[in-house]
Amino acid sequence: MLLELKILFARQAEQQLLQTTRDFHSCKQEEGQLVSSYVLKMKGYIDNLERLGHPVTLGLVLGKIINELHAMLKLYEQTLPKNNAPALHVIRAVKVKKLNKHKKSQPQMAAMGQNHGKGKNREVYAPKPKIPPPPKREDPAKDSICHECGETEH
Repeated sequence: MLLELKILFARQAEQQLLQTTRDFHSCKQEEGQLVSSYVLKMKGYIDNLERLGHPVTLGLVLGKIINELHAMLKLYEQTLPKNNAPALHVIRAVKVKKLNKHKKSQPQMAAMGQNHGKGKNREVYAPKPKIPPPPKREDPAKDSICHECGETEH
């Protein structure tokens, strides 16, 4: 009788472990759900796995949560209107500059003629603001001041 109960509880624990693992790996943030509630939900799955005797390493937990948050950020960036997000473009430009600064130069590619400003290694700059030219005068001689006498309209 005792052996049968042990087997029954072991099966139940295995099924609970399998279900918790499936829920943990298929957990996605629902639209409109707060990030904090999503992270707490993930933490609940992790606590259940530890209670069942299968602790999840910190690296795996952080990797799972960071990957989900990164996917959410990418989705948010795609939905931003392009003309209302100049700060986002500046952040990306600075990020690309920093990445290129820390990379080693590749003289072999430049010598072979393959690095001509195209592709992934290209630096991105924020566009310069356009300044409109001053309005043109109809008769510039009429409005100018004479350099000899200092009068206008000669």
